[in-house]
Amino acid sequence: MNIFSKLFTALKGGASEMGEAVVDDNAIRILEQELRESKASLVLAKESEITLLASQKQAEAKIAKLSSQIEEYENNAFAALKQNNEALALEIAHHIATLEAEQKNNKDQAEHFAKSAHTLRSQIQKAETDISDFYRQLEQVKATDSVHKAQENMHANILTGKPSVASAKESLERIRNKQEHFEARLEASQELESRSTLDEKLKNAGITPNVTSAQNILDKIKTRAE
Repeated sequence: MNIFSKLFTALKGGASEMGEAVVDDNAIRILEQELRESKASLVLAKESEITLLASQKQAEAKIAKLSSQIEEYENNAFAALKQNNEALALEIAHHIATLEAEQKNNKDQAEHFAKSAHTLRSQIQKAETDISDFYRQLEQVKATDSVHKAQENMHANILTGKPSVASAKESLERIRNKQEHFEARLEASQELESRSTLDEKLKNAGITPNVTSAQNILDKIKTRAE
């Protein structure tokens, strides 16, 4: 039916595209819009189904009323025949024929409305399933796309691989080396100062440091040779 021409636009050939791991933002927006329009068309389809069912009920009510009238006129025709009034009975029979023709027409309409409503209901159910499935797939794609974007942002902003980050790391390394060199110089200076203070104290106390002379070294070597 024409009402489904818009509804199925979003459902044609989309399954394979939905299977992609990442869909760009524009494609996602287009599909979301198509699904919104499909849901709107689905509402119209349901209204059409209600109209068909109402028409079916009206036709069935008309059939029931005609059946009652036909039965009543058949009784009247029988009564006329009992009175040997065949002319009246024939007139009633003509009227009954008209009512039966109208009844048949209403039966045909009722069957048509019922069949159309049933077909429309099947299409609606399928469309509801398809739309629900597409929404589920869309949410999965959007979630996957969100994860991929987060990963891209993380890799784009991670502190590795950037020239500026590499330069900053080199600067940090130079600062660290300067700090270590400064600490080493400070430690050496403190050691020298402590040693000078000790030598000064020994000198003031008249204690001469034991300095090994060349003669002492030679005598030690001679002892080893004996």
